[in-house]
Amino acid sequence: MKKIIQILLILALVLMTCPTYATDTETAADLLLKYKFIAGDNGDPMVEKALTRAEVAVIIAEMNGVKDTAAQYKGASGFSDVAEGKWYTPYVAYGKANDLLGGYPDGTFKPEAEVTSREFAAFLMNAMGYKGDYEFDNVTSFSASKNVWVDVKGVKFVRGDAFDALWSAVNQPAKGSTVPIGVKMGKLPATSVPTPVKEAFQIFDINVNTAKSIQIQFENPIKDTSQINFSALYQASTLNFKTSWDATKTTVTLSSPWDLNSGDYIITISDISSDTSIVKTVKIEPQKVSRVELDSNTIERFNDYIGTIGYTVYDQYGVDITNSTLGRNLNFVVGTDHPKPIVNFEHGTIIIQKGARPQSSNTLRFAQNIALGIIDTASGFSTSFELTPSLLPTGIHQVEIKGIIDQNGNNTELIYSPTKDYYLDLRIWDSNGRQVVNKDAFDQLSMAGQELLLIIASDPFCEVTKTVHPTKSGEVAYKITFKSTPNATTMVTFLAQVPEAIGSTSTSTFTTKLIKE
Repeated sequence: MKKIIQILLILALVLMTCPTYATDTETAADLLLKYKFIAGDNGDPMVEKALTRAEVAVIIAEMNGVKDTAAQYKGASGFSDVAEGKWYTPYVAYGKANDLLGGYPDGTFKPEAEVTSREFAAFLMNAMGYKGDYEFDNVTSFSASKNVWVDVKGVKFVRGDAFDALWSAVNQPAKGSTVPIGVKMGKLPATSVPTPVKEAFQIFDINVNTAKSIQIQFENPIKDTSQINFSALYQASTLNFKTSWDATKTTVTLSSPWDLNSGDYIITISDISSDTSIVKTVKIEPQKVSRVELDSNTIERFNDYIGTIGYTVYDQYGVDITNSTLGRNLNFVVGTDHPKPIVNFEHGTIIIQKGARPQSSNTLRFAQNIALGIIDTASGFSTSFELTPSLLPTGIHQVEIKGIIDQNGNNTELIYSPTKDYYLDLRIWDSNGRQVVNKDAFDQLSMAGQELLLIIASDPFCEVTKTVHPTKSGEVAYKITFKSTPNATTMVTFLAQVPEAIGSTSTSTFTTKLIKE
């Protein structure tokens, strides 16, 4: 308890001062001054100034009753950025040598760095006896559970924020005690002490959750979300966001119709009912490829030479960007005699070939492992996989004829005309449930000696041929042409069948009128 009292007294000295505000409600700074936790410094409270890690090193030494010893310490600091001759060097060096403080993984201490609200919360919790009872990432919510509120009211954490946190700390008991720390120190009366009015809400976390949205989490549910307003400033420009709350009213998402530019965004959260606001700064990193996932590591073979595998590209926020510019800029390489696979970005499929007809060995069918590499030369991202072809042809799982479409991709009746183009509206799925649409894949299979799909028309007036889709670049379509003029309106049936050598023996039929006008 003695050390707790020491640390809070020394913290008050480091913070130095507080102002007397001409308002009807006493602030935390007013109360700390009133009960002599802090003293003025020629009337300058310096509430807008930040605490540094060097100042905290002095506080830690005082807390442990070794300030004089630390001040005379001559050992090396142990940190690459703490040089000899600085006023704080002996305190940092002593703290490091005696395991009282730590630095960063790169071997630095960053003595001039400003202490964040999270670091300050950890400092108070340790002082109150809770060291080891919390995770650092959640320390502000842990401190809030002990009725110690550490928050940032402006753009960054400053001494004024520290005053608020310190006042709430001295009004709470230390771990294992029932008496408030300020009472134990003899500065607060045993009777109830007034507490300053706290803002109407507390922010638990704010983060970028997609390339187009920012998510804000509150400590407690917001009773009336209509009273909470949000504004965002980016490079002096105010942005418009759509707000959406979750069912618990603890999380709100600010969504933009466009990808957010990289840089700092100043978010202001205002409570109309209490006329209070909190300002947070959020840093947006450029969107990038973070990972690629495969449906499986098995290549589903169409035949002895060609197979397919599905994939999905994700950015750093876990958003599917397979068909975005970033996804389309990826380079794919496979370890076969056809190193450049056919990639369909819209459907997330990769067509892999090894060998060609009439080869009977060294083909996809007999391959043990095939390497797949995926590279983004712009960012340096790369990943690789070891793939195994399926034992049996399982490439095509299902085929379905949905109807007839015209050259614009619209559903239509089949009306005889030597000048109009008609197509079968087909759906083809592989065994992983992904659509197979690449015309190049169909053509490669043909060259390998096996048509991927057989289409037959029951009427001799019609013929179906494989071609490019009229509206979807690079995708396969089956065009209906008229070999002769029908004598009258008649019924025609189209049959689509997957050859047994390709996969399942899936078939689909579609019957319609062939209208002669």
